[in-house]
Amino acid sequence: MPSIFRLCALTLVLAAGCDETSEGVRHSYVERHRDSFVYYNRPRTLAALKSVLAEDGYELVDAPLTSNELHTAPRSVGDDSVEIAVHVLDLKLRTGFLVELVHITRDKSGTVTASRRDQDLEWELIQRADPDGALAIMQTANERADKVAPRAHRQQ
Repeated sequence: MPSIFRLCALTLVLAAGCDETSEGVRHSYVERHRDSFVYYNRPRTLAALKSVLAEDGYELVDAPLTSNELHTAPRSVGDDSVEIAVHVLDLKLRTGFLVELVHITRDKSGTVTASRRDQDLEWELIQRADPDGALAIMQTANERADKVAPRAHRQQ
């Protein structure tokens, strides 16, 4: 009996995944490409990074352009402090690098209480550092979303 239950549950999960919306397709495509976006121009990317962080109220601590570990000055938020760690990941098999932005929250004693990757801020960085690359991602995402069949709306 449990195997029949598993088969029914799997069928429901697969059927739910087939009911895609154009917005879901667009969002998934952008999300996949944002997570693996390759930058090629370090000075331009770091200039864009400083600009994006400044708009959110963060200041990038001075570090050499070649550094792969950057961070912002801590900013007080209530009893905690928040900073953004910037991880620059050089690619081994081809030229270019990835950038990950991580929000880190610390309590009064300096202990990390939370950390999360800020993918929305990463997307802003992509748009600022490489507008043509971001546009290409959005164009392809829109083309794929346009291929999704419209859903019938029920009248009540």
